[in-house]
Amino acid sequence: MDPEPTDAYSRLAWHALRLVQWVQKAARGDLLRPGDHFGHPLIHEANIDAKRSINTLEDEHSLVLWKNHGGQHGEVKLLNDLGGHQSSFAVEFTKQGKHIFTPPWGTWVSSRKPNQAAQWVLLERPPFLPPWGFPATWGQLRGALNDQGVNLDPLLRRAIASASTTRGMPLLLIGYPVPSVIDGPDRRIQWQACELPSYMELSRSKGFRNTPDSWWLKAKHDIFGNAGPITWMLAQPHQAEELGSRGFLPESVRTQRYVVIGAGALGSAVAEHLVRSGVTCISVFDEDSIQTKNLVRHMLTLRDVPRKKSMQVTERLQAINTLVSPTGFDERYPPQSVAGRQATQAADVIIDTTAEASVIGTLGGQRWDAPKVIISLSLGWKAQSLYAHGQRTTRFKITAFDKAILPHVAVDALADANEPMPMEGIGCWTPVFPALHTDVQLLAAVGATFVREFVEATDTERTRVYQQRYGPQGFEGVTLRDPQP
Repeated sequence: MDPEPTDAYSRLAWHALRLVQWVQKAARGDLLRPGDHFGHPLIHEANIDAKRSINTLEDEHSLVLWKNHGGQHGEVKLLNDLGGHQSSFAVEFTKQGKHIFTPPWGTWVSSRKPNQAAQWVLLERPPFLPPWGFPATWGQLRGALNDQGVNLDPLLRRAIASASTTRGMPLLLIGYPVPSVIDGPDRRIQWQACELPSYMELSRSKGFRNTPDSWWLKAKHDIFGNAGPITWMLAQPHQAEELGSRGFLPESVRTQRYVVIGAGALGSAVAEHLVRSGVTCISVFDEDSIQTKNLVRHMLTLRDVPRKKSMQVTERLQAINTLVSPTGFDERYPPQSVAGRQATQAADVIIDTTAEASVIGTLGGQRWDAPKVIISLSLGWKAQSLYAHGQRTTRFKITAFDKAILPHVAVDALADANEPMPMEGIGCWTPVFPALHTDVQLLAAVGATFVREFVEATDTERTRVYQQRYGPQGFEGVTLRDPQP
């Protein structure tokens, strides 16, 4: 079929034609063709609890593990209402008390204890209804599972029996392998969760004893009959390729281990850009506390005052991406703690954002067993320029850094020599570095781009000085400054 048109009338006609073709193909049983992209059948909005979600983390590696458990069932530990939302995260799957699989969540999830148990069953193929539908009633689901030799009622009865000891709404998770293309190999396990009646609903049944057997008889008659509707939770898969479909770094960049020295306005922003782009292993070093005066251009807020920058920045980072495991170190560089030294030694990329000569001196005095990418990012006066220098080396060469960067710093110092620096305020007449939040964020994004490009490249040394450009009409963009003699 021709590509989708751009004007409104042609687009309407295009979609109407697609609908007619879809109906015709469905009638012929020709709806699914090998090689077409796999799309999960839609669940009717009447069967979806849009306020609750089941969050899972599966990939090709866990698929291999699950292949040995088709047709089996067990218990899953859930972490509920994380971050104040009605969401459930599957954190551990077991069978008869024996561990099967723990999804590799980042610290936002893995640092917390599960607070609910639910039941799971794994099918050998999707329980779809022809031509391309998903069960909307218990009778449809019962028939789809029977076709695979799985009896739904014992699973429901087991879940009902555990309702009295389950915190939150009882759930049954149904898993099955799915491909990326029709008739292609399976790529991962998809989980859907159906909501079951709570203990309070079951125990209030009039005319029935308050026992699990009575609960089941009541639920089977009133709720789980063949015509009874199923309520499914929203399914939220968290694999990297789906989380990053709107914009992740290449795998070769995001899988590196990063250290960011400095959790100030620039360092915190660069770290956030990296994490939002898919970086999952990142350590942040800074011994300072966040103060109210920092907030004009820092990513932290009043809720973080007066806590340590490194700790609050990493707390923010782990809330961005369920796969990231950031670590904050409340210390200067070089680290004195064993954990800090280990993180630095294990890092593939070290990014200094402090603009401190002492840190550059320390980096120049360290020797590594294997080459690391070492990058210095610093802001010029009023954040109108960004000095970026990277080396791929076992020992950072200070002379090369000085030769590349210091001439630019000297030129900027002369240009701004007559402009006085602002002072802290009454009672503290200390000069401060002026820069707007918008300028810091703009150049932090440029700096993160420099990091990506240099990590991805193969050259051993690179210097870029980026300058904001203004013309008669105002801001025109960011340009690359020529090297200084």
